[in-house]
Amino acid sequence: MPYLLGFQPSESLVMMVIADRTVKVTVRVDLVDDVTGVAQKFGAIAVTNRATGVVLIAYSADPGRADAMLLPVMDKLSSLRVIEAIYTDDHRWWSRSCGPDCCPAEGTAYDPGSNRLAAEAVFHGMTSYADRTELERLTAGPDDADLPGLRRQADQLAGVIRSRALRLRKTQIRDLVSGYVDRRTAGEGVDLSDRELITLALLVMDVPVRDEAWSMMERQTAWIHVELWQQVVSRAVPALATPAVCLLGMAAWIQGQGALQVCCMERARQLTPEYSMVRTLQEINERAVPPAVWDRMKGGVREGLDAGYRRT
Repeated sequence: MPYLLGFQPSESLVMMVIADRTVKVTVRVDLVDDVTGVAQKFGAIAVTNRATGVVLIAYSADPGRADAMLLPVMDKLSSLRVIEAIYTDDHRWWSRSCGPDCCPAEGTAYDPGSNRLAAEAVFHGMTSYADRTELERLTAGPDDADLPGLRRQADQLAGVIRSRALRLRKTQIRDLVSGYVDRRTAGEGVDLSDRELITLALLVMDVPVRDEAWSMMERQTAWIHVELWQQVVSRAVPALATPAVCLLGMAAWIQGQGALQVCCMERARQLTPEYSMVRTLQEINERAVPPAVWDRMKGGVREGLDAGYRRT
């Protein structure tokens, strides 16, 4: 679960949506009093993703607090087939969907960091942070001490980049992104300079150029786009950050890193609440749209870009 979410959950209720013996989407909420609201949200997400069953896991140091949410939600979702409902204190787990004698009274011990599934997740490039705060830091941008120097570089580069025709800027973003992806796919390490990262942040300030970078994302290489745009975000001053944060959020969604996508959505909403891609990220989150939808969605993005290019 820490690898599916991207961080180790605590004081949380998590639902895995299962369809055709595959985990389609994973959703986490804080342990709250609004049991009906959570059940309705979980139910809608399960139906949207055509669930054949769901798995519920409540994380808490207090079993009473966990059960106060887990058991009623489990009951309200009974029509969807609750495959399993588990309470865990992060060291031991107890099933809440079987009889009183199926689990030992002391629970079943487990170590989330040293088991076969954790090793396989790491091998496939999945990351788990200690908590959500660590994940949020990936979207926070540069340290305050670095901002003056980064602003000076951005000011020096802005005039040069903006003086180029849109066609040339779109070509430049394609060359920069595809070059990075090709080198990383080949197993090469790529260390981008501040100048290169600021150039990327400036280029995607224009929506057509941003969407050019967005349309280049593929599910097989989404992890590379996450890596690239996280680096850009780490050096983008606040005035330039929103498009890069949104592209990081889109790449995270396409890769299946839902928690990182939510962190990006929240940071972008703080920076520029009315930005168009913020609303798209929010809708993806609210509907728990699975990454597989990108395979169909991408064609429309590409067609829109081509139509816009023809008009230009």
